[in-house]
Amino acid sequence: MNVEKYKKGDFKNVLRENYRDKDKQGNYVRYKNSEINPALTHLNKKVSRKTPRTYADCLELINTKKSQMSNKDRLNRKDVNIMASIVLTLPEEYRSKPQKWKIAFFVHAYNGLCEFVEAGRYDNALGGHLHLDETSPHMHFNFMPITDDGKGGQKVSFKEAFPRKKYQELHPFMSDYMSEKLGEP
Repeated sequence: MNVEKYKKGDFKNVLRENYRDKDKQGNYVRYKNSEINPALTHLNKKVSRKTPRTYADCLELINTKKSQMSNKDRLNRKDVNIMASIVLTLPEEYRSKPQKWKIAFFVHAYNGLCEFVEAGRYDNALGGHLHLDETSPHMHFNFMPITDDGKGGQKVSFKEAFPRKKYQELHPFMSDYMSEKLGEP
């Protein structure tokens, strides 16, 4: 699992790739990724019903959330991390499991990441994209780094919403969560 953060100039390209959006020539958008096999793209799935249907719907959701933040005036700066993504790859030992089991694995992972990132206070998940058209099955869990602003509202701040200590807690939390859900050590 790794966590990536994206500034204003990058997050749209990442989302376009996650959604397998196409450019004006009809080619899939690629953002730092040449491993996409278009013949398998139809196998990709949105892991949650909360995941916006399209790239445009996701942008609309982000803009709505941005407008509700106490620091909304600062969110158009180029140095602000608007979105973060946790990429979770299917462990090697589970690759031979049936497809239905793999999808259930990622649904559990999505729910666990929501619980971890939202901490019962925020509705900041932007969705989960299961990619089965690349070398390794993996999920992109996208979220806005929302946290309390100390004045009764909320703000976007990756540094505060996902400090180093929280990152260090991610792997143990997910290991325990997935073991409980899958019934395996």
